[in-house]
Amino acid sequence: MSDFVTRSLAGAAAGLAATGPMTLFMEAGRPFLHPAHQEPLPPRHITERAAETVDAHDDMNEPLKKAATGVAHFAYGAGAGAVYGALSPFSPMSPIWGGM
Repeated sequence: MSDFVTRSLAGAAAGLAATGPMTLFMEAGRPFLHPAHQEPLPPRHITERAAETVDAHDDMNEPLKKAATGVAHFAYGAGAGAVYGALSPFSPMSPIWGGM
């Protein structure tokens, strides 16, 4: 397996794993938001906008919206990690600091 593929897969796994704690942190902080900002968190908002774009929003019940939000959120984390893993050798920064 090439270094590029290995780095991409390692990055995807790391991104997927990091999405869990990040999601818990987002949800834990939600009650502390100002009432004016008590709207859906970005993953839900993005999923709803995507469903509206493909004209599927009205066909989705709440459990399906929650599932789609979770799948999309973790897929985004894995995808971002894969891109980061693939491109990290080209960054002048340390991989630890470059990912922050």
